[in-house]
Amino acid sequence: MSDESKGERLPIWIDGELVVPEEAKVSVLTHSLHYGSGVFEGVRSYGGRIFENERHMQRMINSARMLGYELNFSARELCDASEQLLRRSGIKNAYIRPFAWRGSEDIDITGSNTKSHAAIALWQWPDYYKTGQDIPGVKLTKAKWVRPSADMFPLQSKAAGIYICATLNRQLAKERGFDDCVVFDCDGHVVEATVANIFMVSRGVLVTPPPTCCLNGITRQIVLTIAKDLGIDVAERDFFMPELAEADEVFLSGTAVEVAPVVRIDDLEFEIGRVTRRLRTEYHQLVGKLVPVSA
Repeated sequence: MSDESKGERLPIWIDGELVVPEEAKVSVLTHSLHYGSGVFEGVRSYGGRIFENERHMQRMINSARMLGYELNFSARELCDASEQLLRRSGIKNAYIRPFAWRGSEDIDITGSNTKSHAAIALWQWPDYYKTGQDIPGVKLTKAKWVRPSADMFPLQSKAAGIYICATLNRQLAKERGFDDCVVFDCDGHVVEATVANIFMVSRGVLVTPPPTCCLNGITRQIVLTIAKDLGIDVAERDFFMPELAEADEVFLSGTAVEVAPVVRIDDLEFEIGRVTRRLRTEYHQLVGKLVPVSA
């Protein structure tokens, strides 16, 4: 893979200007670097068209607001910037990373005297789990670190600080030879994977945890809408690992992973079933991606 395809030489949009990567710098005293208050998004383009761009940008604005600061750009301005960046890059199928942070004017933990900043970068996007398969069969292990409860942190904010749990769990999965983790809350409920929502098909019903201790992902919402439109019974409810172990199908959803079937959780094996295949195909059709398999 070339440096350009990795995004190393592509321009970066920062605070309203396109700059070369070496000019996209922040101070070591940046408040968000010290206290984890940066917020971000992951957005995908397919064939040069950015999918759900404004929805993602508005969520980033809302994420910052939940952490007590306002961005200087509207969702529309951030969308325009990302579209400009995509055109300049020449990449058709890209992963776009908008992010925002509090500046270096004041190191006090409140951050109330800091200015906000925003930037957008992008790069060519491969298969997230790098399985090399038409349908990536994802292998999971049980996580060590649990998701915080909803009274500990505004969990609907995509805040950088909260992702340390995901980082540690994904590192653990890699060390064990797995792709990702099943993550639990402090009561032992299944809540998500490290950077994706989790679904199971149990007795013909599509079941996913309520977005109490997990992010109500944009792809999660889209998958639920597709399922309902297809006449699939849907339930948002809590469940524990023994019920997941008895599921007929398991899959993950997210902007990065799209709809990714789970074929293994530790020693348990799962088939890639009809519901998963159909939802995956419908999602690929919606985003404009070439569908490699039939429903």
